[in-house]
Amino acid sequence: MSIQAILLFLTFTIYLSFSIILAYLSMRLKKKGLSYLYIDFLLKAIHVLPPVLFAFSVNITYAAYIGAPIKVSLLPLYFLYLKKLGEKDKRIRLSELWHFLPMLVELVISLSIAPNHAQEIIRGIDFSKPRYMELSIDNNFYFNVLSLSGKFIGFVQAIVYTVLISKLFRTYKTKMKRRVATIDNRNLIWIRNAAIVFAVECFFAGINFFGIYTNTYLFILSFAYLLFFGFFFFIHALLQSDLSFIAENKHIDEEAKPAETNVLSEIQKEELSHFLKQFSEKKLFLQPDLTLQKLSEELNIPTYKLTLLIKKANYKNFYDLVNHQRVEYSIKLLENLPKNYTLQAVGIDSGFKSRATFYRVFKEITGQTPSSFLSKM
Repeated sequence: MSIQAILLFLTFTIYLSFSIILAYLSMRLKKKGLSYLYIDFLLKAIHVLPPVLFAFSVNITYAAYIGAPIKVSLLPLYFLYLKKLGEKDKRIRLSELWHFLPMLVELVISLSIAPNHAQEIIRGIDFSKPRYMELSIDNNFYFNVLSLSGKFIGFVQAIVYTVLISKLFRTYKTKMKRRVATIDNRNLIWIRNAAIVFAVECFFAGINFFGIYTNTYLFILSFAYLLFFGFFFFIHALLQSDLSFIAENKHIDEEAKPAETNVLSEIQKEELSHFLKQFSEKKLFLQPDLTLQKLSEELNIPTYKLTLLIKKANYKNFYDLVNHQRVEYSIKLLENLPKNYTLQAVGIDSGFKSRATFYRVFKEITGQTPSSFLSKM
């Protein structure tokens, strides 16, 4: 068995395992959005299987029918998983079917070619050598059609979905800041990193498009990235909670509209003063998982009204309010910092989930890091 077949068998095993685990968790935890990922992992496992089966002299002519359509269906599924995190309805809408248009194109091409030439396509490939990773193979016209179309579409998809995920992250960030007090790698930042992962995919898709994976070192590098890609989405799928709450209350989006007037009535001033006093006295901002909904329940104030009060208090959004309060609290701790007290402990005691989040937010608000602030003191 060649080194390529061994590595691809390992990839097959890992992706199939990811698919089974996520399918189980999807049913057990009723997380319907995971279906996009476990179907994706299953398809990827099927896609890398033919060279492995060839090593055991198994008939793999089926690959001529499904290879290219599977290849171009993978990136849309990753994107749809991310998109459906922020939606209550996890089903695909008619307006989203365009994501699978490339798969349909490849399916039509494959079904136009494969029925009469499947044996010719597969037998013209020597899977025991790395030549099957080339863009085209001499005297194998039908393979070349499938290979060229599939790899070109895959390259274009990598570019398109990098842009779409970047836009999705910005949309999520805006909406979540109206509803949650903590934004970190477990609930949002990793989606921005997913855009970077897709950008790197452009590089590997480009290499694939030019068919130079025949170099053993490049093949191993692409294999390592393929595993990283799978682990990246698998781990974050386990950690990521559903974000559909950001679409639950349309009243909250009133925050995005400009205020009609900055002049407050006496009643509004009293409501605002009462709200800020309660929020400060109860130190609700010290709760790491505080959300707008939890605050609404704690103070018995409707979420839409809380949003208006926060804006009247000259904060950008809920996230801005909570983190200003946390930073002010942390400054008081820093001013009276015991010798055996760490900066991480200050962040945790101020309501931040991690040292990294504490440092990032502290610098956003004060313009300096906690350690810089402390050294100046």
